[in-house]
Parts: sequence; C-alpha cells; structure tokens
Amino acid sequence: MIEVATELGLPSYAFFTSSAAFLGLMFYAQMLKDDHDIDISDFKDSNTLLPVSTYLNPLPAKVLPRTMLDKDGRLHIPLSTARMIRQEKGIIVNTFLELESPPIKSLGNENGVPPLYPVGPIINLNQEL
Repeated sequence: MIEVATELGLPSYAFFTSSAAFLGLMFYAQMLKDDHDIDISDFKDSNTLLPVSTYLNPLPAKVLPRTMLDKDGRLHIPLSTARMIRQEKGIIVNTFLELESPPIKSLGNENGVPPLYPVGPIINLNQEL
C-alpha cells in the first residue's frame, strides 16, 4: 500500500507494535544484509557481540530471535519488513519515551529511518480469558 499512497500523494505511516529496541535490531539486520552482504543468521551459535544501536550494551548473537537465525526460512520477514518501514513517512511505535528513551533517541539519529512517534502503551484492558 506504500506505493498506492505515494502515487496518490498521501503520506503512509507504519504502526510497529513491538518495542523501539526491536525495531532497531530489525534495521541492524537489514543494514548488515544490504550494506555488507552478511546474514545475521550467520551468527547462529556464535559468541559474537553485535553493536545494535538501540541497545545500551552489545547484544550477544546467541540470544537473537529464532526468526532472525533461520536463513532458509523466516529471515526474509524481518528484513523485508525493515525495508518497507524505511519507505514510510513515519513510524508509530507502541512505546513511550520514559520506557525506551535510548532506543528512541538512537533511531532518531540514524540515516534512512523515518521519524518515530511513540504513542504507547496501547493495551487491551477488555480481554476475555
């Protein structure tokens, strides 16, 4: 729908329901692939510390989500999602500045990342169990 909105001259925004820190991890994985031709899945079972900008400390590769370590299966999902989100006019994130101040500020300083709009927490208080 990004292409349709652009063709009609309408801004498009992404609603990212996960954390700003995880959004930064997706952008980091996409940057590794696109700029350096490195799959983040290459770090599977490795002791490598990854310098993800949205985390205060380097992230141990062995704690990456399984989706990011599945080169033959699902790795394309976070990579293509990160590429699409970079095309948006802004990113609405389900978080708030007091909770994720360092990741939000970090993403605001990165090239190619649209402006972030923290709007959370958005929760459903009427859940039936």
